[in-house]
Amino acid sequence: MIDTICCVLLGLIMAFFAYGHLTQPEETFEQLFGFPVESPLQAHFVAVLGGNFACISITLLGLGLFQPSSNARKFVLAGYAVLQYYNIMNQYRFPVKGEDDPPESMAEMPIPLLIILMSIALFGVLFGRTDGQRAELVRNKKKAQLYAKHAQKVSKKE
Repeated sequence: MIDTICCVLLGLIMAFFAYGHLTQPEETFEQLFGFPVESPLQAHFVAVLGGNFACISITLLGLGLFQPSSNARKFVLAGYAVLQYYNIMNQYRFPVKGEDDPPESMAEMPIPLLIILMSIALFGVLFGRTDGQRAELVRNKKKAQLYAKHAQKVSKKE
């Protein structure tokens, strides 16, 4: 259940990002980087990112809402966490303002947001049940129901 919630939550967040990047790439670029679009190529890259965000959103929402396998959800969440890790590393390796002006703190970049997204994914991976654990819960529930029926029969005989 936890992995389902994490998939749906991340899918909704990514849908929000996709919408902004696809519908208003120029405004999104200016909000992200602090200066206006100087080339159509810059707006193009923002829109391409929006398309990627939309695909990730659809994947996460589909897995969260329709995939019965917890293992599949956990696998995709682990991949999403790795994606965010590389995004964080790239913020340092390739600063927005160039190598001459490296970031002074994590607050200057979207790293806190990326860490939150990575944490949600890791939370789903670490605390979501596997398919085997879910099957064991179902077996134990059925056993408990059988024991309850047996206890009722025994109590009626007495």
